[in-house]
Amino acid sequence: MQEIVKQFEKLLCTGISIKPYVNIIMHNFKTKISMASLFHILLLWWIQFNGVFASDGEESLLIFTPPGELFTSAITGLQEETEDEFSVTVLEKSRDDEGDGDLKRYFASTTPKVVVVVGNRLLKLYSKFTNEHKPDATSIPILSIYALDTERAIGHLDNALGISSQTPLVTAIVKFRGVATTTINKVGVIYRDAFEDLVIQNTKLCEREKITIKSIKIGNQTKNHKKEISDALKHLIKKEQVNAFWIPNDNVILSSELLGGVWMPLLKKNGVPVIVGVEVLVKPELDFGTFAVIPDPNGTGVQAANLIFDLKDNEWELPDTRVHPTLSVYTVLNYRKAAKIVNKNNMKTVTKIFE
Repeated sequence: MQEIVKQFEKLLCTGISIKPYVNIIMHNFKTKISMASLFHILLLWWIQFNGVFASDGEESLLIFTPPGELFTSAITGLQEETEDEFSVTVLEKSRDDEGDGDLKRYFASTTPKVVVVVGNRLLKLYSKFTNEHKPDATSIPILSIYALDTERAIGHLDNALGISSQTPLVTAIVKFRGVATTTINKVGVIYRDAFEDLVIQNTKLCEREKITIKSIKIGNQTKNHKKEISDALKHLIKKEQVNAFWIPNDNVILSSELLGGVWMPLLKKNGVPVIVGVEVLVKPELDFGTFAVIPDPNGTGVQAANLIFDLKDNEWELPDTRVHPTLSVYTVLNYRKAAKIVNKNNMKTVTKIFE
């Protein structure tokens, strides 16, 4: 037995004596244990020992997320890419939980190199926590994903970067044009001030694709939105004669009241195809959207992982570009609404089709 102990202590090369562990093993076996069995037990212990010390050298990554299938898919993509280089912790936060106990417990024992925050609500909650309880953590880089209006959401945070949750306008239109038989060269857009930069940037990009964007900005007073949207739709349809609409992911102008009271009646009456960025809006039972181009969740996770690796290579200094466009998308077609204008030979390029 003494020889086995000496060999394993030499194998570990740590200076730690394993004799106490051998005594515990021998004491807990009622029958006499063979040297071969002892060797195998020590081997298993050494493997575990080696694994523990390897994980201690890993840098920590915190993912702060709400529950949901979409977010789970994104986080899976992120974890698969980073788990070999980081010790990853996922804190899931339900909608009715506004406490910060889980964050306090995590930071009591761990200081992550980077924190991935999913959605606007948790971004606000995490920022509040660090400002009030963990000011030294305000320098830790934050990577925001699935936040609406990402640029504004992280604009006040010096330590944050993000991936836009809005598919670029030009990407959405070009993909729809690829499956449509009708001409798509003049697209109407109605937006609020929060989306102005996005619309201006994409208007220039669309010009390269010979697509004209006719946009109308409305105010931020919700009480005026019904009339403003109605007037804007009528102007774009009748005077500008747009042949498609692109609608940003804006929960304010896409409220159930405005959808049912303004958008749907006017667009259904005139039959202009509608491009959206949320899958639920193209479901046939809603009878609203024609085509959707949506950030692919797994691809978003992989893109987030690549940004984290870039941060690490840059010694955790944030890049000049803070908001990155989503690189991976999937498409959804409402065939019931698009049947008369879709090229069936090109439908194989569509990810999902609702019939």
